[in-house]
Amino acid sequence: MKATFIINQLTFELDAEGARELFQQVAQIQEIFEAETSCGCCQSDDIRYSYRVSGDFQFYELACRKCAAQFRFGQKKGTLELFPKRKDESGNVLPNGGWSKWEPRHDGDSRPVSQAAWRPSDAPSKLIPNFLDWDTAERSNQWGKPIRVDGTLFHIPQGKRAYERAPEFAQVK
Repeated sequence: MKATFIINQLTFELDAEGARELFQQVAQIQEIFEAETSCGCCQSDDIRYSYRVSGDFQFYELACRKCAAQFRFGQKKGTLELFPKRKDESGNVLPNGGWSKWEPRHDGDSRPVSQAAWRPSDAPSKLIPNFLDWDTAERSNQWGKPIRVDGTLFHIPQGKRAYERAPEFAQVK
C-alpha cells in the first residue's frame, strides 16, 4: 500500500503493508510536523524547523521568527524517533505549550525563560556570537538571535525576515 501525504508544503511518500502500518506512519509524521502551527509565546505563525548541534548533542526544534522562542522535540532512547516536548523532566506541563525563550543572565544561568523580553544590552558580549563576515553568519544556526558581524550587533525586528543593525544603545563592546 502506497500513499502520498502532504503537510505544510512537505510531501511524504509512504509505503506500508496494510492500513494499520500506514496509519502508524501518518500518526508519527503528524506528531512531529503538525505539532505546532504557531508560536506559544507570541502566537505568530511565522515558525520554521531548526536543527543544531552543540558538542555531542543534537537539537531538533521549531523556532519563531518573530520573537525567537523555541519549541523542542525530545528523542526516544534507542530509536531515531522524535516527540514534542510538552513536559519537563519531572513530568510537569511546560508553560506556553512547551515554547520558551533562551535568555542569557548575568549570573551565568542559561535555563530557558518563558516570558521575559530580552534586551541585547543585558547580555555580556561573549554570549553573542561574532562573525567575521555575512557568509559565515548565514551558515550558522543563529537565525532569530542577536549576532555580531565584524563587531556590529544585529537583530531581527518583529515581523521581518532579515537582520537589521541594532540601535546604538544596544551596542555592547
